Amino acid sequence: MNLLTQVSSSRQAVAGAASTAAFFLCEGLLGQHFDVVHDGVAEPQPGDLFLFPLASGGPGWWGAHAGVYCGDGEIIHLEGELQKHGKNHLLRTRGPAKVLRRRGGLDAAALQRRIRAAMDQTVEYDAVTCNCVHFALNLLGLGQLTGAMPFSVSDVHQEGCEGWCGPSACRPTHPSLISHSPSWSCQQPSSVAGSVPERTTGRSSSSPMSSSSQRQCVVTEFLLCKSIPRRGKVFEKVPENTLQPGDILLFPLGSSSGQSCISFLHAAVYCGDGEVIHFQNGSKRGSHGRIIKEGFRAMKKERGKCLIYRKKDKVDLNDFYMKVREVMNCEAQYHLGKNNCIHFALYLLGLVDFYMELVEIKKEDGSCGGGARSNQMV
Repeated sequence: MNLLTQVSSSRQAVAGAASTAAFFLCEGLLGQHFDVVHDGVAEPQPGDLFLFPLASGGPGWWGAHAGVYCGDGEIIHLEGELQKHGKNHLLRTRGPAKVLRRRGGLDAAALQRRIRAAMDQTVEYDAVTCNCVHFALNLLGLGQLTGAMPFSVSDVHQEGCEGWCGPSACRPTHPSLISHSPSWSCQQPSSVAGSVPERTTGRSSSSPMSSSSQRQCVVTEFLLCKSIPRRGKVFEKVPENTLQPGDILLFPLGSSSGQSCISFLHAAVYCGDGEVIHFQNGSKRGSHGRIIKEGFRAMKKERGKCLIYRKKDKVDLNDFYMKVREVMNCEAQYHLGKNNCIHFALYLLGLVDFYMELVEIKKEDGSCGGGARSNQMV
């Protein structure tokens, strides 16, 4: 690295650190561009900025994790990789949020274009020069405040971008916020930003989960024959250039450069607008799973070429999108044999059951928007 490159890199690091510090420490900056929305957790608008505590939910919010509300109960954020999570999921795993709304409003169409462009990109995370705050402010059209960020979310997708990598500086660090209880405990944050979530417990199904052998049979038949027990062969392979919502994507479990056995594949479902939804084990310890959305091109860049299968009968898109919206705010235990990514993908298409629990926001009047749902075999 020559001297000029070193100087440029140092300036970028200083600018990145300064912009992050200014965001959290300078009330004038926040007051100039944002208003605090006291009921924003319960009634967010697209473009609202959510700030989650990194560690505890105490009065100090230095270093808070930032995400932007997209609508349909989803928040887009950068934490090592670019993902969409359900709002309720993030409130449960990270704790209570503060919600800021940009003064003067924003162009909703432009925001959605930036979101779609961002989901197509793979950008190298850096805690100093390219973090969750830089990403969120760029998404909201405040890129002038984040001069250190090495990309613009207004750009079109770039197939040649470097893959995501980086420290887990923006990942949840407070163990008490994450439940690994076999009864699937969950927190129900209240509608007032900064309040302490209530904790309730419950199971997603009133009947026992099907036996491991039955559930594994579903996976085996699908992977080997693209069929479902008692339904026969219901899928056909299709080329990538015909990709449409409801298609199942099978990725190798290894990286794009690694070797993987074709019998062991990770399943995702294409949602449209360049996004896929999938279910994966959330940690190396325990069985708490993660339901997330990612960009198709970014996922393909990370995991390698995929195989695409389409249900022979037409997918009921209304039912499919209803299920997608629901699962984005649900929690589920991951089990390699009984409740995995393939069961999840087939559930979205109305073919098998999937075991999950709905996470809810408690409203100011004490009511909830629904409850735990029991998903039976269809």
